[in-house]
Amino acid sequence: MREMEPSGDSSIDILEVFEELKRPPLNLLPKERKLRESGIDNFKSGVLFRRTIFFDPKYRHLPVNDLRYALLHEEGHKKKKKYTTLVLEIDVFVILLSSFLISYSPINQKIQLAITYGLLPVYIFLLLSSLRIFGGAIQKDEYFADKYSAMILKQSFGVRRPSLIVESTLSKITSSRNKDALSYRLGVLFFGGLHPSDEERVGAIERTVDEQSDTE
Repeated sequence: MREMEPSGDSSIDILEVFEELKRPPLNLLPKERKLRESGIDNFKSGVLFRRTIFFDPKYRHLPVNDLRYALLHEEGHKKKKKYTTLVLEIDVFVILLSSFLISYSPINQKIQLAITYGLLPVYIFLLLSSLRIFGGAIQKDEYFADKYSAMILKQSFGVRRPSLIVESTLSKITSSRNKDALSYRLGVLFFGGLHPSDEERVGAIERTVDEQSDTE
């Protein structure tokens, strides 16, 4: 039977935790970082909105250490999301280059538009295929963000076994998802497997962070 790591006061609001992480002496989040509600059914920090962490309001009152882990995980992505960003940058470059070549080609404008719209399925296929091809590299970004947040939980908040907090947070998020929703089904169809499984993520923290804390 797995031991339980205290998750903290479950009545605390996410905004209080967010401000705690920004304040001295912790300074774990930059002053310009923003927090906003969204219907994304998760916590997210996008490539386009790099100063903002989005969260689903139903996770507003998770236990304090779960909230710390989730917010620090997103900050970890901002620190190092190199593989995901690189794949997207390559895809965007290819799309823009092909659009440029079509626009400046000596063919009729109507034909140019027809070719551009006709290539949309190709662009979508390119994006999805590249994510699949580089899926293993993209998973490294996820492991890095997990380890980043887990190490801070251990070093700054005295959490002896951060893997238990990771497991607690992921289980709450996974169990609250509406698996019959169209958005969930489409997400699994197109992006399933890009993230390591919850079990793999928890296991990685057990090996790389928990064991280190046990031997220190």
